[in-house]
Amino acid sequence: MLAHVEMGGGIDWHASWWGMVVDGINEEPGHPGLRLRDCLTEVNGTSLKELELEDCEQRFADLFGDGCEVIVEPHVELAGLLTNETGIDRTSLQADLERFANDWGLEIGIEDGAKPTTIRIVMSGPQSAIKSSKDELQGLMKFYAEAGS
Repeated sequence: MLAHVEMGGGIDWHASWWGMVVDGINEEPGHPGLRLRDCLTEVNGTSLKELELEDCEQRFADLFGDGCEVIVEPHVELAGLLTNETGIDRTSLQADLERFANDWGLEIGIEDGAKPTTIRIVMSGPQSAIKSSKDELQGLMKFYAEAGS
């Protein structure tokens, strides 16, 4: 990572359960390869994962500086379709997905699928969060798929 004495790191970010999430990147000092919503999970060999938000911010602030080494996880999206043949209760589905997203520190939403009988589910967040939560989401979708068939 690069940092400038007067401009700092040139990155806007916020703490999450998974590390520091990039909200904005200034042109100076520049960070080639870093993208919006990527997650810095480790600084100089010290993990930022599974910390309270204040602790994550403080640990990052203590370790960040010009030349520090970071591990960056890409922000990814996972999308799937849920069949809605008999009318899934979208209000309940939305509420369950919001709870799921809060539990896992992810973003998740529902939208109409290409066909009137499908609902598109889109989950996004740090790669490890998506991977860790995938089985639980599949169980939740199985519940709704069985309820909607």
